[in-house]
Amino acid sequence: MGLSQQGDEEVIDELENQSAFGELAEKANEIEKSEDPGAASVGFFGSMMDDMKKDLLAKFMDGNPIAKMERTQVRSMIHERLMQSKWKSFFDKNPKIIEFMTDVAHDEKALPSLVQAFNQPDKLKKYGFAVLVIVIIGFFLGSSKGNIFARIFRRLIVNVGVAMCSLATFYFFFQEEVSPTVDLFIKRFFS
Repeated sequence: MGLSQQGDEEVIDELENQSAFGELAEKANEIEKSEDPGAASVGFFGSMMDDMKKDLLAKFMDGNPIAKMERTQVRSMIHERLMQSKWKSFFDKNPKIIEFMTDVAHDEKALPSLVQAFNQPDKLKKYGFAVLVIVIIGFFLGSSKGNIFARIFRRLIVNVGVAMCSLATFYFFFQEEVSPTVDLFIKRFFS
């Protein structure tokens, strides 16, 4: 290898190390090689956070600290936040949604499980690829001939199908993590 080729490779390596992708890859490698059990417990997202956020994430992974609060206190906190949003009228008309959010926040397992679902980069990559395939298939199925109403109706049906397939795929990939939340949803809305 000539001197210029070696210099070029060093420059490329340096640029990769300085890029955001290089930083993420380096942090992911640090977690895998880390001897620190706390670093492994906060996972991929935790590697990109400051110490305070890492501590908070670790607490959520170990158990839900919000579950130790009074349910009424959790509900009032959620209600107050939602009433400050532009969706205030929607939540006023649908109080069951606020109750469901309170159930999830106050449950011992639901919130930590959801956080854990988004802390698994390998599963998230597979899920993202599956959704991409679903969207591409939906794009090809949605193109149709006919009058405007037939095209609109077909496109609507295909979009609903794509959304349902994406949700089913998410449940398939993260069934263990999402099950506590789904159980709370069924209990709140269907019983």
